[in-house]
Amino acid sequence: MSEPILWTAEEVQRVTGGTWLELNPQGRKYRRCTFPTKYLDSDCVVIHVHGPGWPDKCIDGSHQRGMTSDDLIRRIQNYSNTMVITSQRPTMPTGTPVLLVRSTYDALFALAVYQRSRYEGRIIGITGTAGKSSTRDFLAALLDIKVPTFASFGNWNAIEGNALSLANLPPKGELAVIEISAGAIDGLRRRNSLELVRHHDAIITSIGVNLTSKTPTAKYVAEIKSMLFSALPDDGCAYFSSAVQEIETLIASAGSHKRRIVGRPGESSISVEIVGEELGKTHLRISFLDYTADVSTNIIGSGQLSNLALALQCAADLGADPRKLVEKVSEITLQKRKMEVKNYTLSDKSVHLLNDCHNATLVSFSSALNYLDRLSRGFRNQIFVIGKIVHIEGWEKHVYETLSHDLKRCNPKTVILFADGLDPLEHELKSLNMNVLRATDAKEALKLIRRNITDQTLIFLKGSHRGTEMRELGDSLQKHLRKRSVEYASANA
Repeated sequence: MSEPILWTAEEVQRVTGGTWLELNPQGRKYRRCTFPTKYLDSDCVVIHVHGPGWPDKCIDGSHQRGMTSDDLIRRIQNYSNTMVITSQRPTMPTGTPVLLVRSTYDALFALAVYQRSRYEGRIIGITGTAGKSSTRDFLAALLDIKVPTFASFGNWNAIEGNALSLANLPPKGELAVIEISAGAIDGLRRRNSLELVRHHDAIITSIGVNLTSKTPTAKYVAEIKSMLFSALPDDGCAYFSSAVQEIETLIASAGSHKRRIVGRPGESSISVEIVGEELGKTHLRISFLDYTADVSTNIIGSGQLSNLALALQCAADLGADPRKLVEKVSEITLQKRKMEVKNYTLSDKSVHLLNDCHNATLVSFSSALNYLDRLSRGFRNQIFVIGKIVHIEGWEKHVYETLSHDLKRCNPKTVILFADGLDPLEHELKSLNMNVLRATDAKEALKLIRRNITDQTLIFLKGSHRGTEMRELGDSLQKHLRKRSVEYASANA
């Protein structure tokens, strides 16, 4: 493993105040601390998600719901040199070191605070209504050109996820990129990520309506997220786009700190210009103060390209070589289901799938649909499978009315609505004389898609996966199209 050693057993015991129940592992060292079992590995400290403090989202996301300490110990038996931190005394004998603490939730934060206190590098905090994870991944990849860069895990951007990231900071590391949710900035469960992370620079990717029960307007969203700027140290820099909503709120929060408004002449040192687009590919001209180059990239859509520009500006400011940055842009790819393009040939039909169902906000919908609007004339048939936008309670009519007009502009032949709660969107689309179908489950949606496929068809999937089968539909559709494509290729070999 390439990561630096992070923890000794003695440090874990001292920081958490725990008591050894099995095998005091004197002198043992560990490379990772985790509570999501997804990140289990050898040389790992595993925190048992048990007892008070843990929110349901963490329990479910950790895949430890209902696990006893015995269950967890059995779960990690196949990994070498592991340790379990638990507040529940095991009943089975074990060869795994077990550290008993009063609260595993408090232990997580104790480990985070300790590790952050000895971290010697610079931290870039990232937030926004959409694009947080992508920008984090872009920036980490770009900064890796200069020095190995730590990045936070997956979508763990709430307060517990921030603690998990901090607990894994390599003490001698130089750069780290941490994704932070609005709730973690505002404060959750008597803790606040601004105090926990103590970032040096900050990026806000976008501002839009989301979580309306807590942040009912874009301005209120901006006021919460821009706290990331107001908490900067004296030498910190605030990064945001010239096209961001509520820009004056962000400027005010940045105050006297250095700021980079990417896309505004005189306030940034780079520009990213689209010189050509095709499905799944963007041709860019990237300019720095003393270097300009053209490059092709798999990053597509105005939102993701704005995220890339923010990451490029930050990486350049932190000393990465512009020529190497441009080279890296050609290699970066988006995560699965984020503007992911697949092309298939089925008998006499050419079919293209754009899967963007990783998540959905009105901001990310607008970005994807703006992209499709520019490319739509290249396809004879477009099938849009649209799911719901979550966390817009009370704003459904406004949000879906805006979305319906964005959809109309792309002029799809068929719109399949795939989720409950989409009656307001159906009403708006039908008032615009659009062809609307409904599907209650993935099987029915797949049947409707297959029925409407013709040659030169573009299928677009977009909607939140939370509480829906949108991801399952995307996986089933890709499996079906891949199978048909392979069968056709074999028949014509």
